Formats: sequence, structure tokens, C-alpha cells
Amino acid sequence: MFKNISISGGFAFLLLFLVACSDEYVFYDNKTIPDEKWRAGNPLTFVLNITDTTTKYNIGFNLRYNENYAYQNLYLFLKTSLPNGKQIVDTVSCDLFKPDGKPLGKGNRIKEWNVSYGTLVFPMQGKYTMKVIHAMRTDPLTGINSVGLFLSEIKNNKNN
Repeated sequence: MFKNISISGGFAFLLLFLVACSDEYVFYDNKTIPDEKWRAGNPLTFVLNITDTTTKYNIGFNLRYNENYAYQNLYLFLKTSLPNGKQIVDTVSCDLFKPDGKPLGKGNRIKEWNVSYGTLVFPMQGKYTMKVIHAMRTDPLTGINSVGLFLSEIKNNKNN
């Protein structure tokens, strides 16, 4: 009888631990690159419907890549369309390998690596469209399996 309680208790603790340690994403979407050949003319589109203009968020990319990726970093263009029609374009550099050539991230054949883009407060409610385009000279770009965009709330940090 006590053996079952300790196993159930251990499972409950593990479940609680996993939930407590997981990222609480307000938004998360991941786009798979067909045949691991990403063409610069094929942007990855993410649509966010924002209702809260007082909360500060962390925003970043989830990158999955493999041994076919030939560079130390990945340059991206992030084109954001705001609800009022204004567009913002930014260039993002994502390190995928250390200077000694060792890959960053977790995994065996496919590495998974979260890259923080920064923090932001959305200036208005509505639909934001974010397009991610690779900015590398090689086209198509090989070795990138998928690109994700995530948004997580910074707790207890309302914009004043």
C-alpha cells in the first residue's frame, strides 16, 4: 500500500515540477521548413492577436537545426505589420554555434535553441503580423528544420 502512495506521490511531484519549470507562453507557433530548404522568398508568417497593451513580454525565436547548417550564426529579417498598417523591419543575429564550433542548444541530430529577441510592450490592440525571412547569402538555406516565434509575459512587470 505504501509503495503505491510513494510512486503516486513521486509522479505527482514530477508532474508539478514539469509544469512549474515549463515556459508559460502567451503565444507559440512553430513553422517547419519543407525539405530543410528555406528560400528567402518564402517568409514564415506568424499572426498575433493582441488585446493587452500594458503588459511587458519577452519575445524570441525557437530554432531547430542540424549538421547540414554550415554557418556559426543565422541572420533573420523580422518584418512586423502593426494593426494601424505601419511596418517595422529589424535584423536579428542568432548564434547557433560557439566560437569553438560546438553547437548551442539541446538534442542529438537536431539541435533546438531558443534565442531571445528582447522585451516589448505592444502599443495598440489588434492583429500583428510578423514575417521571418532568412537574411543569409545562400539561397536556399539548408540545415534549418523549423523556426518558431514565442511570446511570454514578464510576471509582475506592468508597463507604467
